Amino acid sequence: MRKFVVSILAMIFVFGSLFVLNKNVNATNYSSPLDSSESYLNYLSSYSLTQALKSGVTTRALSVEASTNGSEEIIKDFTNLSKQQQETLLSVLRDPKLQKAIYEGDFEKLPSVIREQFYWSEEVTETPNKNSKAASKTVTHTGKLSALGISLTSYKITGQYEYNSSGATKALSTKPVVVSNYNPAVDTGLQWYNHYIKSKEYVGESTFYYRIGVQGVGGFQIGNINLDVAGKQNGKTWGSFYRN
Repeated sequence: MRKFVVSILAMIFVFGSLFVLNKNVNATNYSSPLDSSESYLNYLSSYSLTQALKSGVTTRALSVEASTNGSEEIIKDFTNLSKQQQETLLSVLRDPKLQKAIYEGDFEKLPSVIREQFYWSEEVTETPNKNSKAASKTVTHTGKLSALGISLTSYKITGQYEYNSSGATKALSTKPVVVSNYNPAVDTGLQWYNHYIKSKEYVGESTFYYRIGVQGVGGFQIGNINLDVAGKQNGKTWGSFYRN
């Protein structure tokens, strides 16, 4: 009899624990940084190294530091939006279909009132060498997704190469990174990169994946972002930024 009672109590304890655990898990899953303006601001204000890494920010000190420090600027930009603009932005980021359209650059699928407020931009820059005697150059290409004036996701590729009077002679390094990602509904990261010399021109190539889901947990991959940069003896020659 005693063993029977103990067994019953043990079963009650186990099932009770499972119920509480399940309840807590459901409560955790229900909460999202995109639920409201307040929850998104809380997400940004508590943006940490861990969150940066989960969102896909590349594990290089300068990139991670820039991402964590940059959240303060995003908070300011988001706060300056009207309540209607804040809710419009969050409603788009909560919608997987619209997210897919945004990252594919298919903005025609967005509501007309905000269609022109989402855009991808790119920039090619050249970094002067600190050592004027060094026969090497550094070129950078950046791709960025912005919405309502807020920089949501940013990618960068930096290439360094040796050169002479006739062109590039040797590829030294290529460093593609996810600089920042303040979109908690999208997980992104570096997938592949390469560099080479062709026709006396340095070429650096990189591919990043992006997928919809809980950051750091998973989701389904919806495409790739390609970021390339090139240069010769006089510096940068071209850069490209496209999605597929």
